[in-house]
Amino acid sequence: MAVSQPITGFAHVSGPAGGWMQITELHSDGLVTSEFSSRKTIGRLSENVPTVEDGTLSILPDGRMSALFHLRKGVTWHDGAPFTAHDVAFSYKVALAGGIPPGFTGFMDSVEAQDDSTVVVYYKAPFYLGTKLGPHAFWPVPQHILGAPYERLMATGNLVDFLQLPYWNEEYVHLGPFRLTSFDPGQGLRFEANNAYFLGRPKIDVIELRVFTDQGTLLSNLMAGTVHISPAHGLLEESAREAKRRWDSSGDGRVYALEGVLRILLPQLQPWAFEPTLRDPRVRKAMLHGLDKVELSDVLSVTPAWSMLPESDSLYPAVKDGLRQFNYDPARAHALLSDVGWSLAPDQTLRNRADGHQFRHAIWGTPGRDQETALYASYWRALGMDVEEQVIAPALYRDPAYIRQYPGFNMTGSDPLDVLRNPAGGPHNNWQGNTNGWEDPVARRLVDALTTTIVEREQLQAWKAIDDYIIAELPMLPIYRGVVYTAANKRVKAFDDMAGAGGERIPPWYGGYARNAYLWDFHD
Repeated sequence: MAVSQPITGFAHVSGPAGGWMQITELHSDGLVTSEFSSRKTIGRLSENVPTVEDGTLSILPDGRMSALFHLRKGVTWHDGAPFTAHDVAFSYKVALAGGIPPGFTGFMDSVEAQDDSTVVVYYKAPFYLGTKLGPHAFWPVPQHILGAPYERLMATGNLVDFLQLPYWNEEYVHLGPFRLTSFDPGQGLRFEANNAYFLGRPKIDVIELRVFTDQGTLLSNLMAGTVHISPAHGLLEESAREAKRRWDSSGDGRVYALEGVLRILLPQLQPWAFEPTLRDPRVRKAMLHGLDKVELSDVLSVTPAWSMLPESDSLYPAVKDGLRQFNYDPARAHALLSDVGWSLAPDQTLRNRADGHQFRHAIWGTPGRDQETALYASYWRALGMDVEEQVIAPALYRDPAYIRQYPGFNMTGSDPLDVLRNPAGGPHNNWQGNTNGWEDPVARRLVDALTTTIVEREQLQAWKAIDDYIIAELPMLPIYRGVVYTAANKRVKAFDDMAGAGGERIPPWYGGYARNAYLWDFHD
C-alpha cells in the first residue's frame, strides 16, 4: 500500500497525511462505523448504536444528552489485554488533556463506565452527531499502557513528553484488524494480521505501507504492480486520472473516483475588501451566476455542487438541488449587479454608476491550484470585472492575520457549518474565526438548532432552514465537490464498499475507507 507523505505517528496526527489518515481503521477501531453500502451507522467496538427508540439515547431532565453503548465482549488490544468500558472513560480524560485529537469531546460533559462492557457518554446538550463515534470523533486508547504516563502528565503538565512516548509510533497498540510490527516514518510501516480480531482473522497476512513523496514514482510502482493499493489522498488528481486511464484500458486494476469535500469561495466582507459591495448578497449571487460550474468541473475533473450535502448523506433530501437555481447565467448576473448600481461601459468594463470606478476584486488560492484560480478570474473578467490573481505562499497561509486580509475571494474546503457558526476573525480576537469576516447570530442559531436535534425528521427540517438561509444570503459560494481517488490492483479484492465510505470530512468521523480491511483479499 502506498501513501504520499511521511508518517510521524498515530492518533494525534491530524490532516489527510497523503492517504495515511484515511486508512485509520486498518489498525484502529472506534465505537461505531458505517455499514457496507451506505453511511448508515452500525456498531463496531460497540454492539449497538444508541437510539431514542430503544432508550439508549435520551435527553435528561437537566438538558444533557446521554448515549449508552454496550461494548462487544471478548475484544482485546493487540497485546492481548482486554478492551473494556474503563478504556473508553480513560480515553475521554486523555482527549481533555490534549493527548489525542479532541473530536467530539468538546461537546461531552463526561464519560462513565457502568461496568466492564457498558459505557455512557454524557453530552452537555443534545448533539446530532453524538452516536457517530468513529475513531476520529473519539479515539480509544489503552489505559493499561497509558495510565501511568497520563498520571505523570497530570502531575507535571508536560504534554510534550506524553506525545513523545514510543506508544504513538513504534510501540503502537490498538484494536483493529492489523497490528503494527515495524515502524520507519520515512520508508514505511509493516502490519500483520491480528489473529484475535473480534470480527475474524483478516484474509491478508501482511500489509506493508510504503511512502512515496514523488507522485511519478508512486504511479510507476502502482502500474508496475510493486504497489497494489493507493488509499484515498495517496494518488493526487493528475496521477489518479492517469492511473485510471491506463487501467481502464488494460484491466490491470481499478481506480475509484469518490465524491469528496465541498469546495467553496469565501467573499471578503471586512473593510480591506477591494470592493465594498461584496457585502450585498445580490452581488454575491451575481458572481455565482457568472461561474459556469459545469464547464469548470469538467476542466478540473470534479463534480458540480448543486446541493450543500453529498448524495450519500442521510439528510441530503432536505437540500437536494437547492443550488441549481444558481446556474451559469451572465445576463442574470448583470441584472443583479445593475440593481446594486453597476453597468457595462462601452468598453465592456463593469462600472459603478455613481462614480465610474471599475468593479475590482481578487482571488487567492494555494499552490497547485493555479489553473483553478485562473478559471474563476476568467469568468469574472468576462462580466467586465478587474480581477487580481494571487497564489499564497505556504508560509503565509499559516499566518492567521495575513490569510484573513485577502481583498476578494479565498478558495477553501472549509466546513460550511463552521462558516455559519464561527465569529468573524480579526485583530479583536487574535484573528481567530472566519477568514472572510462573516458573523451572523441568525446563522449561528440555525446551526445550533441542527446540532441539538437527535431525531432525523427534525434534522431534515433544520438542514432545510440552513439551506434556505445559505441560498438567501450566500455567505459562501459553493462551487464543486472534489474527487477522492482510491486505487487497487486487480489482484486485490478491496474497496467494493465505497458507497458507505468517507463523508463530508477528511478524514471522516466514522466509516473510513479501510473499515472492512479484514475482508480484503489478495491473489498471487
